Amino acid sequence: MFLKVWPRYESKTIQAKKEASDIAHELSIVHWLAIADLLAAFGILIRSIAWLASTRRSVDASLIMPANSSLLLYGLRQYPEGDIFCAFISAWIQFFYLATYMWTFFYALDVLISFNQQKGAMWIYHAFSWGVSAVLSVIGMVPLYYPSIKQ
Repeated sequence: MFLKVWPRYESKTIQAKKEASDIAHELSIVHWLAIADLLAAFGILIRSIAWLASTRRSVDASLIMPANSSLLLYGLRQYPEGDIFCAFISAWIQFFYLATYMWTFFYALDVLISFNQQKGAMWIYHAFSWGVSAVLSVIGMVPLYYPSIKQ
């Protein structure tokens, strides 16, 4: 009976643990956002290196071949693995930039939810971020690259 009358105050350590847990939750979202963005940028870097390498090859070959040759115009597309490489890197870049977009959306959503003193479920964030990105990447890449890879 006596305990019901007195107000309950949380100790400083319990409050500090809750605040640390909230900060860790938000940092986890930022962590996954940074990973997705870094992997997307890595895809851009690899694609740029491949493009520069193919351009250099085509410039060297253009000294021997005529200027309207397919090597000069298409670069990597002359080689059979060029289409697969191009499709893979395009899918990689699209997937991780979509994931970056989704993680940014979930960070904003988590901030909105935190105003109500609640936390969003990280497994839902992961499922939607990676799942929606994968589905949209496949939907976007199949019509573009399937006909050229099939040949």
